[in-house]
Amino acid sequence: METGETEERGAPLDLHPARLLELSGAKRLGRPIYLLDAAGSSNAVAAAAAAGGARAGTLFLVEEQTGGKGRKGREWRSVKGKSLTMSLLLRPRRRDEALTVVFALAVARALDRFARPLALKWPNDLFLAGRKLGGILAETTGEAVVVGLGLNVNEEAADFTGDLSGAAASLRAAEGRRFDRGAVLCRILESFEALHDEFERGGFEPLRGEVEKRLLHIGKAVTIESGASRHEGVFLGVTGDGYARVDVGGAERVFPSGDLTLREDSRGNDSRS
Repeated sequence: METGETEERGAPLDLHPARLLELSGAKRLGRPIYLLDAAGSSNAVAAAAAAGGARAGTLFLVEEQTGGKGRKGREWRSVKGKSLTMSLLLRPRRRDEALTVVFALAVARALDRFARPLALKWPNDLFLAGRKLGGILAETTGEAVVVGLGLNVNEEAADFTGDLSGAAASLRAAEGRRFDRGAVLCRILESFEALHDEFERGGFEPLRGEVEKRLLHIGKAVTIESGASRHEGVFLGVTGDGYARVDVGGAERVFPSGDLTLREDSRGNDSRS
């Protein structure tokens, strides 16, 4: 297993763009790379760049994100020097909802090199040993799509306070060692470049089986909120387009997007559940 470890004193430099360009085997993604010390939202920075004509594959990294968000406007917190907070600018041929799930699968594949296998919570969350490790937010801006990732890498237990205590995971806490965030990032870029090419050629259907093997809550009672509607049923899996399949009152319903939680966790908890 690739360790991705780094010396404690080297951690602040592990995301230096010049270093990443040497480490990464990706040919198009993460070229160029911009590293910001602080920003309200990496997705907002990337969206502004897209409006200004930035090219596909441009990567934005933020060490300290002060106004990040997840699905339904939930806050995403990052810890300076420990988290991996990034947004990737794409101009894909396929701009459907399945892109979020494809990116989640790519991240899971990449992180299998560093930790025990990850689980996916449809459509955009990454779980490790039953706790939330990261979240993904894809947003369309004009002809571009910005895919953002917040990933807990080197956080310790003391970094997770309040509602995060006992609910969030990090690679360091789970595996007992510090990780080189640059190595983790480069493996994610390589994984997504290959998987996105496959998705562009053949769509989501060839990936469905692998995704469903990782999905949480299949066969369980869930609540799904999609748009202004809220439904209760049994999660059946995903369609060949990456949409959620839910048995609602004995009839299968398909949801292109939404927020899915276990029935017993449907009291307003966020997507960590």
